[in-house]
Amino acid sequence: MECKLWTKPVGVRTVRNLLGVVAHEISTKGVLVTTSRFTRPAREMAQRDPRLELLGWEEILPLLDEHLGADWGRNVDRLIAESMRETEPPSV
Repeated sequence: MECKLWTKPVGVRTVRNLLGVVAHEISTKGVLVTTSRFTRPAREMAQRDPRLELLGWEEILPLLDEHLGADWGRNVDRLIAESMRETEPPSV
């Protein structure tokens, strides 16, 4: 999985790079997530290969609502803090 915090659309070069990693690692799937969107050529490339999945902000927002609740935006700081506590090693 690769995540991109970009304001400009993610292009075909980035999708091609992910496909190269998927092929090299003999992976079954590569997911590219961005806070932006994807160019048409990038989406077309991903549509031709079932191992690739692209998630732009239009796809991310409904997933956040579904899994974190519709008010996740107001609670994002709390949700991040809870997540960080869950991944921290126990203190001695």
